[in-house]
Amino acid sequence: MKKVKLLWQVLRYTGTDKIVSGFIIFYFIATFLILITEPTITNYGDAMWFTFVTFTTIGYGEIVVNNLVARIITAFLALYGIIVVALIPGVLVSYFTEIKSVKQNDTVMQFLNKLERLPELTKEELEAISKNVKKQKYKL
Repeated sequence: MKKVKLLWQVLRYTGTDKIVSGFIIFYFIATFLILITEPTITNYGDAMWFTFVTFTTIGYGEIVVNNLVARIITAFLALYGIIVVALIPGVLVSYFTEIKSVKQNDTVMQFLNKLERLPELTKEELEAISKNVKKQKYKL
C-alpha cells in the first residue's frame, strides 16, 4: 500500500496524473465517437479494440476507418497515445528514484535512533554501527 501511495505522489508531483486521467476520459469518448461516426464499426467492443490498437501504435489493420471525422479522432488518439506511452519510462524512473530515497531516509533514521540510544547499546551493536560508518565512509 505504501508503494501505491508513493506512485500516486510521483504521478501528482510530475503532473502525469492529469495527463493519464485526461487520456482515459478521451479514450472512452473517442471510442464512442468512432462507434457512432464509422459505419464499418458496428459494436463497442470493435471500437475499443480499434482505439487500443491505435493508441498503442500496433496498427494490425483488421479494422480501418474511412470516415473523415473518425480519421481525425484516430489521429488525435494516436498522438495522445504516443505522448502517454512516452511518459511511462520517465514516471517509472521517478518512482524508483523516490523508493530509493525513502529507503535511504529510513536507514538514516534508524542510524540516528541508534545514536540517540548510544549508552544503552551492547558491544555487538556498537561494533555493527562502527562497521556501517566505515562502510559508508568509503562509499563517499
